[in-house]
Amino acid sequence: MLRARAEFLEAGHLDPVADAVADAAAAGATGGPIAEIGSGTGHYLRRAHERAGGADCAIGLDLSKHAADIAARANGGLLFVVADAVAGIPLVGGSVDALLSVFAPRPAAECARVLAPGGLLVACFANPGHLAAQRRDWGLISIRPDKLGALEDRLADDFELSSSADLEYSAQLPPRDVRRLIAMGPSARHGARAPAAEGLVGVEFSVTVAAFRRR
Repeated sequence: MLRARAEFLEAGHLDPVADAVADAAAAGATGGPIAEIGSGTGHYLRRAHERAGGADCAIGLDLSKHAADIAARANGGLLFVVADAVAGIPLVGGSVDALLSVFAPRPAAECARVLAPGGLLVACFANPGHLAAQRRDWGLISIRPDKLGALEDRLADDFELSSSADLEYSAQLPPRDVRRLIAMGPSARHGARAPAAEGLVGVEFSVTVAAFRRR
C-alpha cells in the first residue's frame, strides 16, 4: 500500500490537491512548527513545508512505523513520529501553527490542544464525486455526503471555519497508475481490484480542502 501510494503521488496525479493543502496551510503559518496527522509518505507535509517558506520544523505523525520510515528516508530535514493521533498527539499544547489532516482522522480535542490560538487545522477529504465511475464499476467503498457540515459541527466548540474550496479535475491514468490508485487506499483491503486495462483510464478527482481556525 505504501509503495503504491508513494509511486502514485510522485507521478503527480494528486499535485493539485497537494498544492491546495499547502496553500491553505501557508495562510496559517507564521514561522512556527507545522504538523500532519496520518502523514503517510510525507508527500503533503513536504509540499506544505516548502510553501510555508521553511517553517521552524515540520512533524509527521503516523500509526505505521513503515510509513514513518519511508517518509523519513524520502524527506530529509522533516521529522516523522510513530503515534496514534486519535489516542493522543505527542506534541506540546499550543505549539503548532498549522495542522494537516489529508484523508486522515481529525480528533477534535487533540487538534485543538496542540494548535496555537489562531492556528489552522487544514482538512482534506473526498467528496461523493471522487472516482465516482470507479466506485460504481469496481466496488470501491462509498463516501458519505456533506462531510464538511458534519466536520464543522464536530469542531464547533474550538474552531470556526475559515475557508473551504471544492477541487475537481479529471485525469487520464495509464494502467499501472490505475492499479496503484486502488492499492494505495482502503478499498484494496475490502476486496476492490482494478480490472485489466490496456489503454488510458479516465478518472474524476473531487475533494474539499477546508481550513478551520483555532478560537
